[in-house]
Amino acid sequence: MAIGNGFSGKNSGAPMPVGRRKWDRHTYAQRLELHLGPEVILTGKTRDVSLNGVFLLTEKTPSMAAVGDHGVLKLHLPDGEVLDFPCRLTRVTQEGVALNLGERAAAFGMALTREIFSDMGGKKP
Repeated sequence: MAIGNGFSGKNSGAPMPVGRRKWDRHTYAQRLELHLGPEVILTGKTRDVSLNGVFLLTEKTPSMAAVGDHGVLKLHLPDGEVLDFPCRLTRVTQEGVALNLGERAAAFGMALTREIFSDMGGKKP
């Protein structure tokens, strides 16, 4: 995921231990769309979710995506509402893209938390 605070590229300045991430990652598979322009839409599922961003496993290799690109991550809620989260690509692999959600990271986290608890409430023992 992204390392830094917002889109400025600044971090706390403290050195990071080798092999350690700044934010813990948690697994939760949520279907999302990444809009990189009017003609470029990547669909996929979340893999690693952190306090600052998310890794999106894409259905297609994101050959048209590049580190530094800006886009809009769209979360479709079961009630039909669509939430938009501006983001910046921080890593591109054959599996997908790492996204920094900047100032909207907390709102994204709250939306995912809402979805997790909604999913848990809908399941019968």
